[in-house]
Amino acid sequence: MTAPFLEADNLFYEWKSNDLFSRKEHKVLWKIDKLQINSPGIILLAGRNGSGKSTLLRCLLGLMRPTQGCVQWFGQSTLPRGSIGYLPELPILPARVKVSEIISSLLGCSKKEFQLKEQEFPVIGSLKVSALFDRQAQMISKGQQQRLLLTLALSGHPRGFVLDEPFSGLDPWSRSELAEHLVELAHQGQFVLISSHDAPAALRNRVKETWIIENEGLSARPGCAIPE
Repeated sequence: MTAPFLEADNLFYEWKSNDLFSRKEHKVLWKIDKLQINSPGIILLAGRNGSGKSTLLRCLLGLMRPTQGCVQWFGQSTLPRGSIGYLPELPILPARVKVSEIISSLLGCSKKEFQLKEQEFPVIGSLKVSALFDRQAQMISKGQQQRLLLTLALSGHPRGFVLDEPFSGLDPWSRSELAEHLVELAHQGQFVLISSHDAPAALRNRVKETWIIENEGLSARPGCAIPE
């Protein structure tokens, strides 16, 4: 029997203030009995600002520790290296470094080798990152940065993706293009877990399930279950 992509049990996260000059505060962000991803498709993580969406994603990926709980990816207690393509909410790129140098450093390939990769893998090619090679990271737009970071995530051939607010700050054209890329990944047999409260129509129509954090808990509902 094939293990689920993701299986998490009894997750609980309590935020604690460490400010030395104010009263100690505690806040429960969420208590979740069970989460599972059993098959490919798009899953939307939604909730009001401050509900703990980004914290949940980081805890699932092992970037933060939940107060309690157990997380397994692909049946393993440790996330296998390179198995997940992750796009953080606030990505940081080295400002004065050219895109080609970022590609070379992180992927270990030359301009020509990367252009061959674009031809070999249509989803990577559709992001058109090689057109940005000679520009510094500080000189490309937010949408172009998202395309670069998604390309980096795709290039490792992960088994799934975790994307935190990938549409934030993008213009309508970039939002639509990114949504189409994510739908294509799901069609190719991968899961795509997205935190967003502003998903484009092209994506909303293809969402398999929505996880909603509210009142310190989480409910799973079929399809896209966030307001228009």
